[in-house]
Amino acid sequence: MSNSRRDPTRRLFYGFASSLVIGALLFLLTGIFSVRDSRRILAAAEQGKNPERETAATEETLPKEIETTGETREEESEEETPESEGVTETAPEGSEETPAETEISYSDGSVHALSAEQIAEIERTVDTSLRGFGTGFTEPKDGNNRPVYVSSVEEELRAAGINVRCYCAGPEEKKAAITFQAGYEGGYTREVLEILARENVRSVFYITHEFGWNNPDLVREIIAAGHEIGNHSYSAPEEGIALQSLTAQMEDAIRMQTYMRETFGYEMHKYNYNSGVFSNASARMMSDMGYEVAFCSVNYDDFNPDAEFDANEILSSLLSCESNGCVYCFHMTNKVTVEILPGLINYLKTAGYEIVPMP
Repeated sequence: MSNSRRDPTRRLFYGFASSLVIGALLFLLTGIFSVRDSRRILAAAEQGKNPERETAATEETLPKEIETTGETREEESEEETPESEGVTETAPEGSEETPAETEISYSDGSVHALSAEQIAEIERTVDTSLRGFGTGFTEPKDGNNRPVYVSSVEEELRAAGINVRCYCAGPEEKKAAITFQAGYEGGYTREVLEILARENVRSVFYITHEFGWNNPDLVREIIAAGHEIGNHSYSAPEEGIALQSLTAQMEDAIRMQTYMRETFGYEMHKYNYNSGVFSNASARMMSDMGYEVAFCSVNYDDFNPDAEFDANEILSSLLSCESNGCVYCFHMTNKVTVEILPGLINYLKTAGYEIVPMP
């Protein structure tokens, strides 16, 4: 009896004592955290910060970054983009300062943009398939030593009413032309100009915006020397501008046309595709815009600046492609161009060719 009575009392005592111990521990812990927070608040106050606001901001930001990392990066990139604030790109040293985005003009004298309806009609009625343009070396030749493929392209496009030129003269005229594609400056343009001046030869330089933007003095020298400048596209994508939509190609060409007029006061009348790729539909559009679509009959791959060439071997190959009206095309990015150019000009003159600018 006495043991059973003591047990409930003991249990009550132990329960009460446990409660007191737990309460004391909670009181001590609360004090510790309060002191720590107080110290943090005082330290932050000395630095002029609001820790409660910073903590709330951290709690709001972290989940967003974790859940929508991509969106957060896009928001940050939008804040860093200068275009929305009208900031223009910085011109390279020695170049003209022009806006990063040249406004597209839809009335450029003889060259003009087409309407959406006109482009849609071209897409509906003209073949948009991409096709390459040969080099003139390995293709079969006709009786006049002209590349059969080049001649067929010119005949096909002209039959469709497209203003195109692959030769500088007819097969009965002993004339030849030399042209240059300048996507960028490879370090040989001025030497090429000196050779042409010494030999009294005028040429066509098809340039891109990159070339003009980085070398405005060279562009002025080309114009002052009496050479013609043609449109080689504004953006010059490596895969070829013709891979883009017709609308994009048109806007690119007009942007380059506008850049040349506003920067150099020069109007271009010839269009030359970069990367040797085009389509009949694109050629139709460029012709309708007012350009003469210009190709060549002999195109050597001297565009690789690091390639090692045998100048004598190349010159021999070029001479094997001579024909009345032939158009040679070079790129001025490899030293071999300036090595063979004098020999080519000398041979053509000695053989009785009149070296003419592209008509």
